[in-house]
Amino acid sequence: MPRTYSGEDIKIIQLFEALTGAEVVDFYRNNQLVFIVREGHMGLALGRNKKNIQRLREVYKQRIKIVESSNDLKRFIKQLLFPIKPLEVKIEEETIIIKAASSQDKAMILGREKKNLKAIQEALRQKGCNKKIIVE
Repeated sequence: MPRTYSGEDIKIIQLFEALTGAEVVDFYRNNQLVFIVREGHMGLALGRNKKNIQRLREVYKQRIKIVESSNDLKRFIKQLLFPIKPLEVKIEEETIIIKAASSQDKAMILGREKKNLKAIQEALRQKGCNKKIIVE
């Protein structure tokens, strides 16, 4: 099901694309603005010395996260989790198992009231993956 964006979200996406030259595939908000850019556009999105992220932070006064889209589901999940580096991401028929390196990493993946986990599930759902995520 295609995602619908508010007028404000569309303005944010358009400004991001105008400032960076990178094409936004998806966008969502949780405790930060998360832009999912087309594969190969990560360099454009970051800019030289990460100047684009700094400019976007100044404009929106919020944290910015940029994730590169990928057809490889494991790679995409790892990029969604960055800077957390899971020990393993295992994709099975009905589930995705993420093995965290420590209890701190597990807590960061889940987030308060599982907010981060829900954001990851939503991003995966937009890619057409409705598998259950288990964090160990």
